[in-house]
Amino acid sequence: MKPLSSLGRRQRTRIAEQVLRDWGEPRLRYVPDYFDPTLKQRVLLSLDRLDVFYGGAAGPGKSWGLLAGALQYVDVPGYAAIMFRRTFPELSQAGGLIEVSHLWLDGTDARYHQGDHQWTFPSGASLTFAHMQYETDKDRYRGASYQYIAFDELTTFTETQFRYLFGRLRRPERSPAGAAPDGLTLDQVPLRMRSASNPGGPGHDWVKERYIDKETRERRIFLPARLSENPHMDQAAYLTSLAELTEVERERLILGDWDAIDAGGMFEPSLWPTIARYSSDQWLRVWDLAGSKPTPEYPDPDWTVGGRIDRDRTTGQVYVTDVVRFREDPATTEEIVKATALRDGYGPVAIEQEPGSAGVSVITRYSRHVLQGLASVHAIRPTGDKVTRARAVAAAAGRGEVTLVVGPWNAEFKPELRRFPHGAHDDQVDVLAHGYNNIERLAVSFTTSTPGAARLPNARDRRAR
Repeated sequence: MKPLSSLGRRQRTRIAEQVLRDWGEPRLRYVPDYFDPTLKQRVLLSLDRLDVFYGGAAGPGKSWGLLAGALQYVDVPGYAAIMFRRTFPELSQAGGLIEVSHLWLDGTDARYHQGDHQWTFPSGASLTFAHMQYETDKDRYRGASYQYIAFDELTTFTETQFRYLFGRLRRPERSPAGAAPDGLTLDQVPLRMRSASNPGGPGHDWVKERYIDKETRERRIFLPARLSENPHMDQAAYLTSLAELTEVERERLILGDWDAIDAGGMFEPSLWPTIARYSSDQWLRVWDLAGSKPTPEYPDPDWTVGGRIDRDRTTGQVYVTDVVRFREDPATTEEIVKATALRDGYGPVAIEQEPGSAGVSVITRYSRHVLQGLASVHAIRPTGDKVTRARAVAAAAGRGEVTLVVGPWNAEFKPELRRFPHGAHDDQVDVLAHGYNNIERLAVSFTTSTPGAARLPNARDRRAR
């Protein structure tokens, strides 16, 4: 089945109209008379599916749709809803959720409690506004129960924060608190996780994988909407403002294009020379061992990365010849690092050393046990931030002094470099920077320059050199 985002506007409209016929018009409570939901907003408010993602482009009324969804059952005793932005200033800014809620609810019988950022209703229901600026903020909701949870601008959150809140969606088997005027009780209220966002932001990749990509979205619902479908917005004026943005930003905000890559500006690897053979007389393998296996609590951890840098001393040309990238447990990681050293042949291996005694212990173990007799192990102690460390190799690449050797790893390497420092991961960039910054100091040098191939030389090849 094709995703809605791949269909034409007329097809999407026909499907939306059919959904409303099947599900019925939405239940609305406490929305102002001037709020006339668009077709897509009505579909959003009609669906009682667990997990629905709304929007994509800018201007279709995402925040209003999420707020109206939170208010749909506030006349049901015991009902609780919560709405998140990543930081509190985003919640309280002009046009933000809190300001809009006051426009809608001031003058009604709902009461706002400033200290808790919470509205309460005569039924005893509540609507809370909250933020999770830091990863650990999710733990504040460990014992909470909600029937509606909404994330506005989902790509600003981590996947672990989002998934954690699913454990807070629950309701009693039998309602202990009476019924709404239309007879609805809490045990009949659907549990709903709702989110909305534009493409881009630190969480772009995991949101795209969860809702947009057909291979991974499973049965989750993505309800695409664009500015052109929102008659309440001054579309001409907004498009004039959007015209001042970069091309990538315009593609994301106007078209809702999730495939437009957010270039960080430091690297443009598509312009780098890419070759199948190279000539070098120095090489160095660098490892960042910070990766771990994904878990339900942390489904997108860092990667373990081992990058190999070759260099021709005569010309100064640097070649990125191989990148190994994986997420495994410590024992499997040691096996892969060892196998990579055997494939490289005896030579220098540099490992980024984490601060403290634990970092020293890792270097000692790899030197005396894992790679003993296979490589000369060196510790790299990072200085400065990742962007600072990457500037030298970025400048060299801009001068045409960095070349990629063709390999299957290119497919993951290039997008990460192009997005840096805005991407979700930067492990490969960090390894590249460490390799470039340390190859002259740590690399093995050979008497003559010997041609290499896209495959890495094995131990026999290295002895031949």
